[in-house]
Amino acid sequence: MNGASGRPLNFTVRRLVVDASVLKALLGNLIALVLLGSAIALYRPRRTTGMLLLVLGTCCFVVVAFTHVCESLRILPVFGWGQRDSVGHYLDLVAALVGLALVVCGSLFLYVRAAQSRNFSAGFTPSNNR
Repeated sequence: MNGASGRPLNFTVRRLVVDASVLKALLGNLIALVLLGSAIALYRPRRTTGMLLLVLGTCCFVVVAFTHVCESLRILPVFGWGQRDSVGHYLDLVAALVGLALVVCGSLFLYVRAAQSRNFSAGFTPSNNR
């Protein structure tokens, strides 16, 4: 059923859904950029392998957020954002998986290093543990 102007009656509902998806994508991008900025700020004084992995992982999260922005704003539709078996789908998936793996590995590196430094400062060495 059409309204008086010839438009479908649910036109504003569709527009709100599109605006909400754009808003969510931009908010996700903002969060990813804040995480990236904080990871870079933490990496500068301590240039360790764990911190580098965290920075690279958050870069992957920025790529994931950017793909969602492109999908919601219909930028570069040739990538087929949001469609199964498309370049955009696999770019999003691979970036999310690699980002997750890098952040987990970076966190483990930092945890192990902190545990080693705590044990070393307490006088514990592996050779004394017999």
